[in-house]
Amino acid sequence: MFKLLSLIGALSMGSSAISPTLVSNENNVEVINENNYIDGYKSQAMSFTDGSIQQLAYSLQFTSIFEKVVYIQRSYPMVSQAYDYLNYVEHTQEIVQAKKLLLDGADLIDLAARQGNPDTMNYYVGDAIQALSTALKYIAYNTNDGYKNQAMNFTDGSIHQLAYSVQFTSIFEKVVYIQRSYPMVSQAYDYLNYVEHTQEIVQAKKLLLDGADLIDLAARQGNPDTMNYYVGDAIQALSTALKYIGLSMI
Repeated sequence: MFKLLSLIGALSMGSSAISPTLVSNENNVEVINENNYIDGYKSQAMSFTDGSIQQLAYSLQFTSIFEKVVYIQRSYPMVSQAYDYLNYVEHTQEIVQAKKLLLDGADLIDLAARQGNPDTMNYYVGDAIQALSTALKYIAYNTNDGYKNQAMNFTDGSIHQLAYSVQFTSIFEKVVYIQRSYPMVSQAYDYLNYVEHTQEIVQAKKLLLDGADLIDLAARQGNPDTMNYYVGDAIQALSTALKYIGLSMI
């Protein structure tokens, strides 16, 4: 239906480049300038990955195939843009894994868009969200930030459980996964109590609370489509929380 655009092509940063920090030593200027650009690339990659998840989550809130396809298609080029930005950063083990997951996510998005049944579309969208959420986590992963890493792990884990829930039509099965997601949000929030409360962390904690409320709403519904609606909202909140935790680490 559509091919992933410019996965290896050159990318023009335009006005998104981050201004260098000036210091007295010329060599330090070059190093800091380079680091700022790298952080900018990672930040953009996280934003586009989160943006793709947002679109996929919107698709869960509709039962019409036409409306679902609109949002699924919107998510696709954002994955390409995220991948492109990662071409400009050091290819650590985490970045290599993130790029692999972005490619997996793109394939799953393509599969979702090709389906002619809303439930089957939701199945592949759930898989795509899981791949992209973990990619988002790996982009900013820093082995020196134990509390933040744990917060990201639990936030990603909660998103995974919610994404599993949309792959079922039975209310009982959906509730099982929705309920599993709830304590993971609590654990993510608890870990963030031990880190410096920067603007990004404050926003992440607010979104975690929003996500918890939406998970609770989803679990209380008696209709599979309504459950998917609130699950979509919860995934959006938690994905952006995951992004903000990551931004605080770069």
